[in-house]
Amino acid sequence: MKKNKLENIRKEYNKHSLCKADLKLCPFEQLLSWLDDYSQVNYHELNNVVLSTVSSHGVVSSRVVLIKKI
Repeated sequence: MKKNKLENIRKEYNKHSLCKADLKLCPFEQLLSWLDDYSQVNYHELNNVVLSTVSSHGVVSSRVVLIKKI
């Protein structure tokens, strides 16, 4: 694959913003709200997410997971 073709592959993700004031208090309710929003626009594989955690030493660990049940 040519380098210039790879550089031109880009999907814009600027349709929505995330504001702390708009977040639900319960993280599960927030996740269900996001899933509902994306299911309305036929987003494929909306259960693929990146889950990140932080250790007590401040080390971030991230992994891709498939949500099967909430």
